[in-house]
Amino acid sequence: MIHRLPLFDWSLKRQAANPKKIHAVDTGLVAVARGFSPRDSGKMLETVVVNELIRRGGDLYYGKISHGLEIDCIVLKDGRMELMVQVCQEMNDPKTRHREIRALAKAAGEIPHAQDARLMILTPGPGEVIQQDEREIEIVNLSGWLLGLEER
Repeated sequence: MIHRLPLFDWSLKRQAANPKKIHAVDTGLVAVARGFSPRDSGKMLETVVVNELIRRGGDLYYGKISHGLEIDCIVLKDGRMELMVQVCQEMNDPKTRHREIRALAKAAGEIPHAQDARLMILTPGPGEVIQQDEREIEIVNLSGWLLGLEER
């Protein structure tokens, strides 16, 4: 009924000692049980992405980096960091946009062996590719990604 995402750390001991992030398998059941509030829609989008990443395979984590920033999803495949994902309901607000981009760029620089990971922000809005701190960050339309329509 739930997925428990561990906090990413290359140390299994530190990973086990840190809290897990909980995501429901069935977002509809959560909405019925708790009642749906529009302020929950961002968390629901993140849960949809977590469920899809689990379906696509790999080891899934969340991350915390300096300045209290969080990475929604980190995917490892074959012991290699493949993907870091932020899920954002709305990228039009400049503060939100800056926060999401900054978190991915900082994580790519702070987390050991993350330099080759694909950096992605999933959002209902249009896609684009931006450069930040010499890294390419893809802003990808969430619906297209869920349908497997994004290029790459």
